[in-house]
Amino acid sequence: MKEIKFRIWDKTEKQFTNISPSFVCGSEEKVFEFCGSLYQKKNWIIQQFTGLYDNNKKPIYEGDRVRFGYTKTEDFFGEVVWLEDRASFGVKGKNIFETKILMDYMKYYFEIIGNIFESSELLNQ
Repeated sequence: MKEIKFRIWDKTEKQFTNISPSFVCGSEEKVFEFCGSLYQKKNWIIQQFTGLYDNNKKPIYEGDRVRFGYTKTEDFFGEVVWLEDRASFGVKGKNIFETKILMDYMKYYFEIIGNIFESSELLNQ
C-alpha cells in the first residue's frame, strides 16, 4: 500500500507547517480542508510525498532539490516535479538531457540537498 502524505509550505511564515491535510481538493482555486478547518491555498503550497526515500532514508517530496547519478563520480541536479503527461513524479534540471522519471530511481543514487523554498541558491545548478 502506497503511503500518501503531504507537507505544507506557509508562504507567510516562510516555513513548513506541522498541520497535516486530512483532505485535499484537486483544483488550485478550491478551498482545502485541513484537520476539519478550511483554508485558502493562497497562503500555503502543498507538496506530495513521492513514496520514495533518498539514500539517507529521507522522504522525497515534490519541490525537493536532489543530487543523483549512476555513480558518485558524475552528479546531476534537479527538482522533483509532478509530470502530468506521464502521471508520475520525475526530476527536471538544467544539466540532464531529459526529465528522469523517479520510478527509475533504483538505477541511481539520490540525495536530497534542499528544496525550492529554503535553497534558492541551488536553482542555478
